[in-house]
Amino acid sequence: LSGKLHRPIREAWVASAAHKLATTPLTPSDVGALKSLVNCLQSDCRLAPADVRRIFQAAFHAPNLERMPGREANLLTVYGQYELNVRHDFVSGARLFRRAVTVAPGDAQYRINLINLLLVMGKVPAASRELAALRALNRFGTLTDVIAPVARDVERARRAETGRKRIAPPTRSP
Repeated sequence: LSGKLHRPIREAWVASAAHKLATTPLTPSDVGALKSLVNCLQSDCRLAPADVRRIFQAAFHAPNLERMPGREANLLTVYGQYELNVRHDFVSGARLFRRAVTVAPGDAQYRINLINLLLVMGKVPAASRELAALRALNRFGTLTDVIAPVARDVERARRAETGRKRIAPPTRSP
């Protein structure tokens, strides 16, 4: 609330949040609160990047996180969204989204997030490889409806990339 009102953030508040996150089991509510923080930072909240980093690093040290890959993948995704949408660091965001896929490889949504980001970054071959991995998860056809729009986006990007390669570079007139 203080950040939203552009009032000072007390160091004790950041320290308390970091301590709680690092020393108690991470709950879905904790991840939801971090998501709300990132959403607020995307609009009109203010919190120093060092404080945000400190809070997330503490959450990554929560005692139960290693036993809960889905929760860790959620946390990686939320932090990735911060890197992308607040800091505008696409390389860091992509690294975090990749880690989410590594932590929870069987969850299609993390791979879809990564594919969409790779497309935004213009990394069509990498997005195509991730799409192939996503299709491999569709063993019984349960993901067909989820995969279809992503596949269309990848194909559209492939065609656009191919079209750009076919256009001859401009020549100079003597």
